[in-house]
Amino acid sequence: MSETKIMATTHYGDFKGTVSVDKDDLKNPFSDLAKDNGIDLEKSFLLSVAFKSHKGTRDQYVIFDTTDVALNYDDVKRYLEEHGSIPVERFSIDMSIDKLLEYTKNFSFIYTFNDDLIGQDIHIKPRIEL
Repeated sequence: MSETKIMATTHYGDFKGTVSVDKDDLKNPFSDLAKDNGIDLEKSFLLSVAFKSHKGTRDQYVIFDTTDVALNYDDVKRYLEEHGSIPVERFSIDMSIDKLLEYTKNFSFIYTFNDDLIGQDIHIKPRIEL
């Protein structure tokens, strides 16, 4: 069993950032996405969804991490407190970013040159028209 963390990574990690997603008002979008791609969530809990893309190969895919030791967030939290890490089953499905975004209402990501800037307050100055 290999160990990793629930976080975005790339080969070099030159930039760091955050992402925010609003779900569609009428769906549980990522559970629906998993089910629509043959992942059975009746006896497992969806922990995370990741999107990966590789320049040069044009490979685009979505990774789902599920666990069968918990069926809700409270169970996950309790399990992590008791064991420190949680076993997951990982599924990888070829999918474009456009297809993934069909399951969201709003999507935003930001990255910076230095991860110390993530979450930093900023003041946007008004533009002066020339």
